[in-house]
Amino acid sequence: MPSVVNSSDASVAVALHPLPLLNISNFYTRAVASSTEFAGALLGTQDGRQVSIDTSFEFKIEDGQIDRALVTRRLAQFNQVMPELHFVGWFYVSKEHTTPTDEVVKLQKQLMEFDEAPLVLLIQPGSDSQQLPIHVYEPIIDSGETKYREATVVIETGEAERVAVEDLVRETSQHAASERVRQHLVSQHAAVKIFNGRVKTVLEYVKGVNAGTIVPDQRLLRSLRSILSQLSASSNNELKDSLQESQALTAAFLATVTQGTQLTASLKGQGLLLDRPAKKSLRRRRGEGRDFMPQRAKKWDGDTDEDFDILG
Repeated sequence: MPSVVNSSDASVAVALHPLPLLNISNFYTRAVASSTEFAGALLGTQDGRQVSIDTSFEFKIEDGQIDRALVTRRLAQFNQVMPELHFVGWFYVSKEHTTPTDEVVKLQKQLMEFDEAPLVLLIQPGSDSQQLPIHVYEPIIDSGETKYREATVVIETGEAERVAVEDLVRETSQHAASERVRQHLVSQHAAVKIFNGRVKTVLEYVKGVNAGTIVPDQRLLRSLRSILSQLSASSNNELKDSLQESQALTAAFLATVTQGTQLTASLKGQGLLLDRPAKKSLRRRRGEGRDFMPQRAKKWDGDTDEDFDILG
């Protein structure tokens, strides 16, 4: 097993973004389900001793060999889309070790054709630690021997990444809510299934009584008649039509009230509607003439055919 040194020199400072962590978590879930061994490449930027890991992609490991053609093709694709990112390291999921092993060294030598000293990010999913179970190591060549030095890791997030993580958390909570709905529907389905079975039993009993193969129980038949008399009201087609019409009228009324409220608010916002009634009409104050108010008509005395005279 390769040695891990504690050098007095300043180690590499690694800024790890959420996207590669989410990718690695997804890769690990699929790998466990398919019993596939895998690793992956880390892409980012490097400025001196500062390394930023921004994204990642996975590749399979077969008989201790990486898929070089796949790694080369994916790196070329990323270079076309995001030329500022380049290969800075690789990750490996270890169930038992948090330090580089001989297997890690073998894979490291194969990946050195893409970078002379790629970083190694080890993840131990089964760790009981409260800290994030990740360790990043920097390879050091000492007298022809590869040694590793642990780097300092910080989680760094941008504004877009924070929004994405919040959406992910929200989707998770929505998934929990949908799971509760699913459980509720399952219980309702079970209840309906039991009810359906009992209705079939009652139906077979009534058919047997009508056919004379079952001795009638008058008490039970009276109970069934009482239940059926209560169901007749709910099966009335006229009642259903009336309820549907009432619901439609209620919806139309609410829509009209809503439109009126919106119109009132709009007029108030434009200053066209006063909060207090004025003593005089707007037309009279603006000099547009007095309002026409008809006076009371003369009372008809019944002796003539004269029409009502409207006094101006």
